[in-house]
Amino acid sequence: MIMKDKNSLSSFLLLLACVAVCPSLVFGQRPVMLTESATTSGKHIVEVYIGGEHLRKEQAPALNRARSMTRVGIIGWHQGVAENVNLDLDWRGYLFATLGNGASVNDWGYVKITTRILFLKEKDIRPALGMRTSVKLPNTKYFPYGLGSNQTDYYSHLLLGKHFGKVETRLNLGFGIIGDPKTLSMQDDVYILSGAIIVPASDQVSLFVETFGLVGYYDDDDKL
Repeated sequence: MIMKDKNSLSSFLLLLACVAVCPSLVFGQRPVMLTESATTSGKHIVEVYIGGEHLRKEQAPALNRARSMTRVGIIGWHQGVAENVNLDLDWRGYLFATLGNGASVNDWGYVKITTRILFLKEKDIRPALGMRTSVKLPNTKYFPYGLGSNQTDYYSHLLLGKHFGKVETRLNLGFGIIGDPKTLSMQDDVYILSGAIIVPASDQVSLFVETFGLVGYYDDDDKL
């Protein structure tokens, strides 16, 4: 759920009231996209979302590894601290997992802190140009069930965005420094490229297609 308001506290309290009293009043849905927009929210504008997700593998990689995982209470608070700067806080909620042996386990989801800066606005044939840096905190344990990495990860991306009429295109190019949960003081360095095309189907609904890839070693096979 997304809501924007000039007053941070008022928007948050209003959001809670809508969730508690008027669950049918939904103003929008944050798309599940990995490719970020180069634009920012704008000074003093707050974007809040609440959600959940369910992930499932056809077969668990091991009896003590997750076959399915449900996250509840996923929360994001994205605030424009300046006209061209965003500070984004995202918490991946509380997770419940079912292992390959049928056992049920749970843990806290990780927190990600992100700064997004817009350097150039979109103009004529020039695309919007921005930069995004993120730090993922080690809130989810790796041992004994591999639900998370228990590592601090760093990501940096160059963000490009261009509209062709009502169609929005995005391109992200960057790298990640990812901690290795299996080896002390080791890290995995990856290069990341993603792109997306977003087409409005109506005033309330948009359709998108996205591609995402990385180059480098990424030891993430055990986790959903």
